[in-house]
Amino acid sequence: MAIGSTPREIMAPRDEPRRQQQPRFWLVTRPTKNSELGDICFETDWVSLRELFLGGLDPTTIYRSYPVEIEARNVAQSLLDVRDGRLDPAMIVNGETL
Repeated sequence: MAIGSTPREIMAPRDEPRRQQQPRFWLVTRPTKNSELGDICFETDWVSLRELFLGGLDPTTIYRSYPVEIEARNVAQSLLDVRDGRLDPAMIVNGETL
């Protein structure tokens, strides 16, 4: 899923085989000034993601999706640390902490 993709692109029929192979995944969104870890890192599936978009989720707030929880939680925590000034943004490259 590309950052900034539209809901239509994300839910496109061409992705149907991928949806069947990976029905659940972890989504990381960009933190706001009041976000906590559970707000920006959560498990979802394709149906729930569609409902999030219909409910007003802005695709530009999605940072990345991950197949496993630990990767998603580590990246989400790094984003919170950058926001709070505990981590230099240069320490994150391609969603991974150096």
